Parts: sequence; C-alpha cells; structure tokens
Amino acid sequence: MDRLDAMQCFVRIAERGSFVAVANELNVDRSVVTRQLAALEKSLGVKLLNRSTRRLGLTTEGAAYLERCRSILQLVDSAEADLRDERKELRGRIRLSLPLSFGLGRLLPELLRFAERHPHIDLALDFTDRRSNLIEEGLDLAVRITSRLNPGDVARKLGECSLLTVASPAYLKRHGTPRTPQDLREHNCIRMRFGNG
Repeated sequence: MDRLDAMQCFVRIAERGSFVAVANELNVDRSVVTRQLAALEKSLGVKLLNRSTRRLGLTTEGAAYLERCRSILQLVDSAEADLRDERKELRGRIRLSLPLSFGLGRLLPELLRFAERHPHIDLALDFTDRRSNLIEEGLDLAVRITSRLNPGDVARKLGECSLLTVASPAYLKRHGTPRTPQDLREHNCIRMRFGNG
C-alpha cells in the first residue's frame, strides 16, 4: 500500500461520502477503493469510517486523521509545486574562461544580458588568453580564438573571426586595406602573440 495514495483516497471518500463516487472519479472498480481504505485502517489499527448501506460517517479517530491527512497532502502538493517552479528557472554556477579582449569587448555585454534574464545563475568568468584545462581548472566552458586544436580537444565552432584593422586613412590610402589575415604580411603591423598562438 502506498501511504500517500491511501491518504488521498481516504480524503476523497470522506469529502464525497461515497465509495462509488471516488471509484468513478479515479476510473477504478469500487472494490479497489474499498480495499485501499481497508488496508489503511488495518495499518493504522483504527476504524476511520462508520459504514451503513445508506451513508458513511467519520469516526472520532477518522475526523482527527482527516484533518492531518489534508495538511500532509497540502504540504506534499506545495513541495512538488516548488520543485516544478525551480526546474523552470535556471540555477547554478557556470565557470567560463574567455579570451581577454574578445571576452571583455564582445562577450561580456551578452553575458550581462544573460545574467539579467537568469538571476539565479552565478557566472564565474576567467579572462585569459592562455589555453585552459577545463577538468583541472573546474571550468564548464572555454572560448578560444584559434585555428589549431590539440589532439583530444572537444570543440565547437562558434563563428568566423573577422579581421579588425585599425589604421589611419592616410596609411590605408598608401598601402591598401587588408582583406584577409594573409594580407597583413605585407603591412606594418603591431602583432600580439599569446603562448604558442
């Protein structure tokens, strides 16, 4: 016997005053409802209902138990509703490693909007250009700008990197505007290198 199911059955019988009505409501035979109440009474060692051919009545113990059952079942319903509500809202901590300039310039505004929409998510951001070991550093995700992956890296391409050219109009007029990263080999550039990249 499932105790909560038996308690719910008992509450229904007490409220409707009829085994048949409860059986119809649950779409089961009347004998199923009768057996469930009998099993509950046996496990409690008390009679909950006085039955006659014409009516049902609560015993003194049954009236006291009915109120307790209602309270318990209401608490169970409330706990289940709270869990359902919590599952609807994202919760937890996400640890991200992001490239310094790209992370601050491009990703941070999006992450701030994400944080506003999901206030129960704790974003832990690590801005670094070095390669990260997700497992050793306890990271959930690392975003990197690279064309080279190490063996065993699991990666998903998020997009194409566009070439950012910062130059004076006079310089570009004399030397032309680079269109691809390879074009930069022919230009006077300030280049940054991080680690082996």
